[in-house]
Amino acid sequence: MRDCELISCRLRRVEPLCRLPGSALQQLAMCGFYEDLEKGVTLFRAGEQGRYWYAVLGGQLEVRYHGAEAKDSKQIHSFYPLPVTTFLQNDN
Repeated sequence: MRDCELISCRLRRVEPLCRLPGSALQQLAMCGFYEDLEKGVTLFRAGEQGRYWYAVLGGQLEVRYHGAEAKDSKQIHSFYPLPVTTFLQNDN
């Protein structure tokens, strides 16, 4: 199954997204790729330019803050289990 088909199939199972027309889900799916990640993989780091959006369809997402010193590292938030995690920002 191609990524596009797999993604749109998985997105249809997410409660807020299942209300979207099939064409909208297809467009979202065409802009992305499906990836199973191993535990401990870093998706992005503070200060990196945001180029992607992520739909976490299963498992756990942890947000961490790393200070200048290793001892300053702390967990800010842990999301588990969630069907999808979306972060929106309004600059207005």
